[in-house]
Amino acid sequence: SLPADSSERFLTATPGREAPVSAQPVTCPGEWLLHLTDPHYATGRFRDEHQWRLDAEDGATPPTMVDAINESLARNRRSVGAVLVTGDLTFIAAPAEFDAARTGLFKLTNGLLGLGMEHLVVVPGNHDIAWTRADSYDYGAVVDVAPAEATAPYRDFLRALYGFPASDHLSMARRFIFPGGNLVDIVAVNSSSLEQGAS
Repeated sequence: SLPADSSERFLTATPGREAPVSAQPVTCPGEWLLHLTDPHYATGRFRDEHQWRLDAEDGATPPTMVDAINESLARNRRSVGAVLVTGDLTFIAAPAEFDAARTGLFKLTNGLLGLGMEHLVVVPGNHDIAWTRADSYDYGAVVDVAPAEATAPYRDFLRALYGFPASDHLSMARRFIFPGGNLVDIVAVNSSSLEQGAS
C-alpha cells in the first residue's frame, strides 16, 4: 500500500503487502469490460479439450477463440476498454499451452482491441497450477501447498506476457476509469491457492 491509500480494514489470507506496479488508475478507451474464463488452451494429446483453432494451426475453420470474440464484438458494436481473464487458461499447465494462451491474449488485447497490457487482468485457475503431476491430475493426492515447480509455468507465462514477475500469491488488481468517469476496481484473487487434496 501507499501512504495515500485507504486505511479501511481488509481481510487477507496473509498479513503481507506488496507494492503496486503502479498506483495510477488505467484509463479505458472503450465502455465495456470483457470477461473471459476457462479458455482451456490445450495442445498435444489434450488438443481436443480446446474447441477453437489455435493461432499456430493452419486453416480458417473453426475460428480461433479470439477471432470469434472479435466477430461477436463487431456484430454487437461493443467497444471494449479492459479484459479480465479468470483462470484455466490451460488444460494441464503445460508450457506449450501457456504459449498458445499468451499468443491469443496478446492478439486480442494489443491486436484486435488496440489495448495495452495494462488493460488486461489475468489470474490462474486450478488447471494452471500443476498440483500433482505435469501431465495429468491425481485427484486423490494430498497437496497442502503447491511446490514452486507447480507454479513455475504460470509465472513464466505471466512474465512473458507482462514483462514483470507475478505477485507472490499470483493475484492481480487494477483500477480502471471507463468513459464517463466510471471507476471499476478489479481484484483478481488466486483462489487456486485455496485448493486442497484429499485429507
